[in-house]
Amino acid sequence: MRLLAVDMDGTLLNSDGRVPKANADAIRMAQKQGKQVIVCTGRGFQDALAPVRDAGIVCDFICMNGAGYFRRDGKLEYKKTLSYQKIDKIVELAERFHLVTDFMAEHGSYTISSKAQFLKCYVAGILLPMADFEADMVWKRFKAVRYDELKSKKIDIFKVSVIHPIPDVLRTVRDILEKEGGLALAPSHETNIEITSDRAQKGIALMEYAKKHQIPEHEIMAIGDSGNDVSMLSLPIGVTVAMGNAMPAACAAAKYQTKTNDENGVAWAMEKWFL
Repeated sequence: MRLLAVDMDGTLLNSDGRVPKANADAIRMAQKQGKQVIVCTGRGFQDALAPVRDAGIVCDFICMNGAGYFRRDGKLEYKKTLSYQKIDKIVELAERFHLVTDFMAEHGSYTISSKAQFLKCYVAGILLPMADFEADMVWKRFKAVRYDELKSKKIDIFKVSVIHPIPDVLRTVRDILEKEGGLALAPSHETNIEITSDRAQKGIALMEYAKKHQIPEHEIMAIGDSGNDVSMLSLPIGVTVAMGNAMPAACAAAKYQTKTNDENGVAWAMEKWFL
């Protein structure tokens, strides 16, 4: 094994949103052995960097479900953004079904939802359910804009997340978007859908990264827990591992399963299959 691709929320991070010492130590040991580690996350770069940097880990990042690859110094190496033709359809559905929206750009997130909508989702426990943030801190992560303003500025949008408390509503939205075509749709929780270009998926980005670094498929290991990890957990690579707390789709895609993110599952898996 020469390359480890590891998801963040629900995987590398524990329920407190931190990298446990055991996970950080295992990653540093792998890097000392000359192995490569890349974080593959649905987060934007700055959100992804903070807990990794706090744990003393230095590595590259595949962000926003594969829509952007950032070097460890923060430089964006490539991007695969959504067309505004596709975003128009997403916005139409957001307005029809009263979805909370998150438009992810290179330097932060935008929303066309109101603060009241955000707070309602926060109180219901469906906004960023995998991490513990205060309500005001959540709202400060976003720039509230009108959609026509966002579109007129031609801001590159890497990923759109739509959120709703009723899974059946999201299933209806997903069915409509699947017929639209040209999109990759993946949940990180039952109350959201993460939407990217069909060219922007963790599995695709990971294989491009491996090719660039001349690492063959059988020397790659991937670990994840949610629907947005399925594209890399289903790859024909050396080792694929679902967390003990993983969603059913991730478990079905992976070859093996490790302990939960609160039991240092990444470190446990690395000891068994990577180091």
